[in-house]
Amino acid sequence: MIFMFARLFSLILLIGVLIFIPQTVLADAKTGVCTKQIPSNRNVGPFLQNVCLECYDQGNCSVNDILSVIASIGNFILGIIASLVFLMYIIGGIYWLTAGGDKGRVDKGKKYVVGSTFGLLIVLFAYAGITTLKLALESGKIGDQEVIICDGTDATEGKACGLNQKCVKNQCLSLCTIQYSAQEGEFFDQKYCADLSDDEKTGNRETGCIKNLCPGGENIQCCNVPDYLKEHYMQEKGLSDEITT
Repeated sequence: MIFMFARLFSLILLIGVLIFIPQTVLADAKTGVCTKQIPSNRNVGPFLQNVCLECYDQGNCSVNDILSVIASIGNFILGIIASLVFLMYIIGGIYWLTAGGDKGRVDKGKKYVVGSTFGLLIVLFAYAGITTLKLALESGKIGDQEVIICDGTDATEGKACGLNQKCVKNQCLSLCTIQYSAQEGEFFDQKYCADLSDDEKTGNRETGCIKNLCPGGENIQCCNVPDYLKEHYMQEKGLSDEITT
């Protein structure tokens, strides 16, 4: 039962992220739209208490209003699940204490306690993940690194837009692509981001690899473009020029 509510809680949070946030991400959460909070004497229910008055009356909502509603729903469900977990602990404890040597009742009590604990952990981790995402959207930071959305303006040009990535002409490009992009007259970049963990396809063919120039883990490195990729590219383009290494 706890597992069912835990999954429901995680699903609601996920739906909130996938549906509400993309629809409002273009709005500026700090434009000053919120000039007045909903008065405390207005009964708007537990989920809308923290939204702006303009959002509630006129539908003029910001990202923060949507996130506040999602957080309020999450807190409400978390409170219900916490109460159910406490109830399951009591039931499990009763089975355990009144077992009288009956192994079946002991095992049943353990299942209540263990199952409830795992359900609670699922909910807590899901809530922590959504809270972290909310902070990242509000502050524009993931951990200690500030990231931005490339908009093609001077304000974002050359700024970090991800791990080992920068904004270049309205695109978020890897440092590998930026530093080793194709020169005039060439058909492909001098280097590309390769996954060295895939030995069958790339592990034994990559040369000149450099770390910390590509998004991803240490296995994703900036390497020379191998001949087989050049050949594939030439075949797709219908080019018959001789490939030199």
